[in-house]
Amino acid sequence: MLLAGFMVVSGWNVHEHATSIVDEHRFHQLVERIRAAVYEEQRAGFDAIDQELISDRSPESLHEEIDRALTDLRDSSPIDVEEVFAELTSAHELADVTLDELLVARAAGQVDLEAERAAYRDAIDRFSALVDRQVSRSRVEFDRSVARLESTDDRMRVWAPAVFAVCAAALAGFGLVLRRFRTMIVHQTLHDTLTGLPNRNLLTERAEQALAIARRSGADTAFLLIDLDRFKEINDTLGHRYGDLVLAEIGPRLLGRLRDSDTVARLGGDEFGVLLTNISGPDAAVRIAEDIAAALRETMSIGDLTFELEASIGVAVAPYHASSSVELVQKADVAMYLAKASHSSVALYRPEADEHSPERLALLGELRTAIEAGQLALYLQPKIGVAAGALQGVEALIRWRHPVHGLIPPDRFIPLAEQTSLIEPLTAWVIAEAARTARRWEQAGLHLPIAVNVSARSLGDLDFPEQVASIVDTIGADRSSIEIEVTETSIMREPERARTVMRALSELGFSIAVDDFGSGYTSLSSLRTLPVDELKIDRMFVAGMRNEPNDAVIVQTVVDLGRNLGLLVVAEGVEDDETRAALDAIGCPVAQGYFWSRPLPIEEFEAWRAERDRSAEELNPLG
Repeated sequence: MLLAGFMVVSGWNVHEHATSIVDEHRFHQLVERIRAAVYEEQRAGFDAIDQELISDRSPESLHEEIDRALTDLRDSSPIDVEEVFAELTSAHELADVTLDELLVARAAGQVDLEAERAAYRDAIDRFSALVDRQVSRSRVEFDRSVARLESTDDRMRVWAPAVFAVCAAALAGFGLVLRRFRTMIVHQTLHDTLTGLPNRNLLTERAEQALAIARRSGADTAFLLIDLDRFKEINDTLGHRYGDLVLAEIGPRLLGRLRDSDTVARLGGDEFGVLLTNISGPDAAVRIAEDIAAALRETMSIGDLTFELEASIGVAVAPYHASSSVELVQKADVAMYLAKASHSSVALYRPEADEHSPERLALLGELRTAIEAGQLALYLQPKIGVAAGALQGVEALIRWRHPVHGLIPPDRFIPLAEQTSLIEPLTAWVIAEAARTARRWEQAGLHLPIAVNVSARSLGDLDFPEQVASIVDTIGADRSSIEIEVTETSIMREPERARTVMRALSELGFSIAVDDFGSGYTSLSSLRTLPVDELKIDRMFVAGMRNEPNDAVIVQTVVDLGRNLGLLVVAEGVEDDETRAALDAIGCPVAQGYFWSRPLPIEEFEAWRAERDRSAEELNPLG
């Protein structure tokens, strides 16, 4: 009876504690899912507010995902969550309402949105804090249940020899099963259930350990944040089952390119993280990231379907960019968005591109002064007829002559301006300088169109066309001398509004070019309805057309498309005569690139043009 009673009591205690562990682990998974979605919604929300919709997931779709996660919490949680569900749902609805109000204010043209941004930030932070509190509570309860289970295990080992001497073998087997069960539960809390990879918790632990070792040894530690591009299309088109199968294939691909000492983790959704230990600096980390990007691009077969995945990978390296695991992940996240914005697979963290870095904030403040202090300079790059070499026009490019840092290229300060209202006076300055140059040339009898690049923010401003016309008319230049260049990406961010602005510009007499054509997602039907005069082929296709058959096909297709639609086609990035000849062979009419000239200050460009005219006269004195 004593044996039976001890077994019953012990078995019941083990069962009770184990059930509690499983229940808390399930609750923890459900809340972690909500936390991951909250993080994504917050990031997409602020991107939408700033009209920097780099992410391929909208705030609305992420809002629906949080709703589904909350519903799953209510329906699937093994513990009572009615009160928790009500509290979280109320907080999420408040955050969603404040975001809607802010987006409405921005769409109405309101400039100062700080109060609305603060309201949204407070609401989403409150919701996030409630979710974090539930995550922490579940972790505490899980740890308590594990501790109770271990305590029961310890008591059994102490009392078993005295009470169950005759059952030693059976108890040993029971203890082994118990320890295996405990190990399994702990493993599940530190690993992703779908892929079997470490989760965010385990990655953070290993990152802190790696950084501690690195500080003693002087070695470098890197973190790669990987976000699958357009993964949502797989889920939306084929269903979540195929999406899960694709995600399960990522781990083996990454592990095949890494060392045993490195860690691959799934952070949630279609985001993965890679921790690299003991590497030799940022360049080595970037090379590994590029190798991973190549591995992900390899064709993946699932059933009868094949996929070609692409990813944006952000790279941050300690101690160069961060000193803690949290900071390292944050810097890699900034770099990942740089990769998306530049349409490149890999980007290394740059402090000047981080909106939270002191260097970036200082540069942004100095840029405001630079516009007023005359530190900006207009550079011009010629567009040349491919066959005859005649000058067809120029593209206006901006440079910053900083009194301390010297000449600053546009890729260091234009992205800063695009995320603030500074892009508006900066764009106005370029248009005005281009108009002054065009008017001076017109007075000298030269009509040479000048192309000006405009941002997505300008393309979404319904007042922008009238502002351009006012600037050009005030200076006295011919409107036909100014060409407006827009990118495919900026068109697709708000297609209807962009179409309205482009039509207004065209009706006011300005020609319009689509820059970087081929790198975005403009459909042929959209192109047919847009008032476009010129297509500029993205330089990455032009550079690869002689060695990559697919690039050559794309260039040929765009040239044929432009010819059939009556549009001028310009190839960008021509750096040698072989590429020029290849473009001439397929009938591309106009190109630009270093083969003819780098961007030059206005005075140097005019000297370059005069020298070309003299050389042409010497070669053909009879005209």
